[in-house]
Amino acid sequence: MSRSGSRPYTYISVLSLSGRVAVLRPAWTSLLVVAGICHALFHGAVAWSAALLGRSIAGDVSLPFQGSAVILASMGLAAVFAKGGFGVLASLAQSRLSTAAGQTLRDQTIASLLLAGSHAPSPTTIARLTSRLREAEAAVAQGPFSVARAVVQLVPIAVGLAFVSPTLTLLALVVLVPFSLTLSLARRRWRRSHESSMRASDLVHEEMDDLIRHLDLWRSCGSGHHVRDLLHRLGSQAASAQVRAQTIGVAISSANEVLGAAALLAVLIVASQGLADVDGASVIAFIAIFFLAYRPLRDLGDARTAWLRGREALQTLASLPSPVHSPEPPGDPCPRSGPAHLHVENLCVPDRSPPVGFDLAPGRMVALAGATGAGKTSLLRALLGLEPSALGKVSVDGQPVLPDQVGPSFRPFAWVPQDAPVVSGSLDDNLRIGGADPDLAHGKLATLGASQLVRDLGETKLGAGGRPLSGGERRWVSLARALATGLPVLLLDEPTVGLDAQARAAVLAVLRQVRGKRSVVVASHDDEVLALADDVITLP
Repeated sequence: MSRSGSRPYTYISVLSLSGRVAVLRPAWTSLLVVAGICHALFHGAVAWSAALLGRSIAGDVSLPFQGSAVILASMGLAAVFAKGGFGVLASLAQSRLSTAAGQTLRDQTIASLLLAGSHAPSPTTIARLTSRLREAEAAVAQGPFSVARAVVQLVPIAVGLAFVSPTLTLLALVVLVPFSLTLSLARRRWRRSHESSMRASDLVHEEMDDLIRHLDLWRSCGSGHHVRDLLHRLGSQAASAQVRAQTIGVAISSANEVLGAAALLAVLIVASQGLADVDGASVIAFIAIFFLAYRPLRDLGDARTAWLRGREALQTLASLPSPVHSPEPPGDPCPRSGPAHLHVENLCVPDRSPPVGFDLAPGRMVALAGATGAGKTSLLRALLGLEPSALGKVSVDGQPVLPDQVGPSFRPFAWVPQDAPVVSGSLDDNLRIGGADPDLAHGKLATLGASQLVRDLGETKLGAGGRPLSGGERRWVSLARALATGLPVLLLDEPTVGLDAQARAAVLAVLRQVRGKRSVVVASHDDEVLALADDVITLP
């Protein structure tokens, strides 16, 4: 697969994705920066208030507001309110930016899939996209932005600790640094465990998808228990991998608090043994400030873990094929009305269809005939630019079409597949695909004898989670849409298969009506369809 530098996110990291979105959302970025800094400053103010209160209770006579613990506590309360308010604003801005990053990533993924043309990703890759997009979006939400906020919160804490007691601060660092290096090694182990967990999860989902697709086969053959046993075994393996990864992840997250507690314990031991020249008030102030470092330390560890997960997810997304941006050819390659001249030379899909060539004059019909498996559908897909291995040349109205040029901008073809899909939405949503006018498509449905669909469905939701359509109904919708687009070339794949006599007669009548008005390429083994064609190419 191509990994060209022109890819939107071939070498992208969670940081660069976050940075690019931050640049594109300056208002929310500014709010995050300002609110985050203010939140950190008031976090430090809370810590300082606690430290001063501790000094006051310890009887430090050098403090202002001597003997006025209520004043210090009131200052701390005010700082807590301010910190909470700015924290809400910072969280709002962070959520907006992370959501925008997720949308950017989805847009790039969809653009890559659509623009990849003949280099479509494998079903295995597609099966992983949804989960990886969620991982990457969560990484942006909990990764760089959270790291930045945690670091900014730790800055006033570190300044306060150094001001209260440089000696104790240095001692805390001596404990923290080697512990942090140990955590880095643990994160590497977690990364390997997480990769293993993701692979195991992918395998389970792929097998589950295969089970659902072939459910009738397993039931009719009485082999369901074999599939169930396989899924149980794979599920157990995936669960074990997930448990390992989550256990290590939780341990790493908790270790950040353990790290802070260990540093604090070392400080107390040194102070209690008189090994450092510090007074009791300084120890109390140090502890009060250090206590408020626990949450940012934990957030920092969790954010780094989320960051690593996002990097792994982005690596999978980066395996998508590189979209090819083909330049627009000179002139207008796809007239929107009237038949087109289609010229095909030695078009074939290796090992799936023989080479085919024909010169289809405007308004004429060519039929591809042959037994099931001869390659008729593969040739239609090759005409559409959807077969990666297709060979040969295609030109429309004398303008050559390059292999990676897909869609009506380059190939003005209205396609009616044998198993026409239905997208999630209303009937009109489905009829609009390809730029068709729904009202015009309603008329085409009436011509096909399927006007009852419009009355029955109305605004009913179709597709995922909605009303299912039969194979014949899907065929009506697809054919009516193709006729209503006004595209000059119709590609029809077995248009009469599976239809009753009345529906079949309606399709044949439509084919007679479009002769001379559209150029038609039809794949069929129906003798009556073949009789309507001007030329018949029989595939061996």
